Amino acid sequence: MEFGMKLLDKVSNRLNRAERYGWSIVQKGFGEWVLSKTMPGGGVITDSFKGPVTALESVAQAFAGDATCIIMPRIVTWEFSKNIPVLPIKFSVTAAPDELPAAVKSYAEDFNRDFYAKAALSAPQVNNYGESVLDSLYAATNKAQGEIFQLASALRIPELEEAVGLYLDGAWSRCKVEGDPGYFAEELFFGQDDTGFDHKTLNELVKSDCPADAFSDALYEAFSDAAEDAKESLDEEVIKAMEDELGEEMDDISRKAITDYLRKVFNFYPPYDHYIKAKVPVMVVLDTGDSGSDFTLNDYVEFGKGEAAPIDERASLVWLANSQGYTKEQLEGALALGDMNAPHGFLETCRVEMANAQASRAKPVVLLVSMSVGQMLALCELKLKAKQGGTDLGSITLSKDTEVGLFDFLATGSGGPLEIELEKDITIPVSIIHSAKPDKSYPYSILDVYAAPESIYRETLLDFQVPADMADVLKPLLP
Repeated sequence: MEFGMKLLDKVSNRLNRAERYGWSIVQKGFGEWVLSKTMPGGGVITDSFKGPVTALESVAQAFAGDATCIIMPRIVTWEFSKNIPVLPIKFSVTAAPDELPAAVKSYAEDFNRDFYAKAALSAPQVNNYGESVLDSLYAATNKAQGEIFQLASALRIPELEEAVGLYLDGAWSRCKVEGDPGYFAEELFFGQDDTGFDHKTLNELVKSDCPADAFSDALYEAFSDAAEDAKESLDEEVIKAMEDELGEEMDDISRKAITDYLRKVFNFYPPYDHYIKAKVPVMVVLDTGDSGSDFTLNDYVEFGKGEAAPIDERASLVWLANSQGYTKEQLEGALALGDMNAPHGFLETCRVEMANAQASRAKPVVLLVSMSVGQMLALCELKLKAKQGGTDLGSITLSKDTEVGLFDFLATGSGGPLEIELEKDITIPVSIIHSAKPDKSYPYSILDVYAAPESIYRETLLDFQVPADMADVLKPLLP
């Protein structure tokens, strides 16, 4: 406000001197005045003066004497010189065009011109007239002062942005984006007890037509308020820092320039890795042809009769036996023997599992795996590819410590003890996975039906082979 105060002081001093000359001024409207003065002997001299129409020009009139006013070094210069009867008043923007933002260039060009004001009085009256006219210009000064400082604020945006950048380089150096100078990024905070999305949200994600995009949308929505709070906090911090550095309060234009610049160079992002790596209990259901018969192909109708009977070769239990090195006939022979105590190995535990899963004919083979949200969503993406006709879907490899059993998740919630013992690690083509969803996304949940702890789902995923044509799509899900 230093320039404005000096301007008002100059107007006030000239007004006081003008009053001593006896001139009176009546303002007819903005920029138009009637002047009168009583002469010795009783005569009255009157004249009219139609002044400039803008407040900036009015203030220029206040500087009718020779003067140069530098509002801001290198950016704005006003030059005034008296030349009666024509008063040329030059206003110029001295900053190089490439230093000004596009919006500021347009604003500056509107004012980068010559102003002319004509003095209509004769030479002997010029001094008196030039002093007393300031009375009418006084009211316009406040408005003009605001215009001047708005322009000055707009024109100093490049320097202000540079100062903000230097501040961020120091105070926020930890957030510099590697390989992208001048840009900053900060991960939003998450609480110690934050274990990721709840089951309801996870269920929505796996049902989506594009699980990866749905995850990102849900994550940004969950942290939208936190992001806004962080932006506002940074805005106030930087604005205060600029006020302290420049020794002046930031006006609206400067504040907006700072916040706009921060939005351009500083990004607050949600904790993607924390949420994509969060563990979730996933029930993996096999389907080697079972689903077409409502998962009844694993139902061994001659169970416990002592004589082996054929089991459908499409049954996922047959595929599981083959993965462990056993034939379909060996599996049938074991199942024919019925229940037993203290089982060991794959075939014996299959006998016990079948014996305790007779409440329903539907006996899907399920594998209980604790995997990351990203791994689960990658499986969902691959299953969507299968629906679109894709055949190369990759595979997952699980360790032999995986909990495996028969469980009717669709109709009854009944099943065996979930104690089929694998003897070898198992590689499962994604093409034979019916579904891989959070436990509680199924009609019947093992955690609920068995009142089991979540630890029954173990981290047994050893490898995830992704088809080459899906590698880029799935990369963000499998960090």
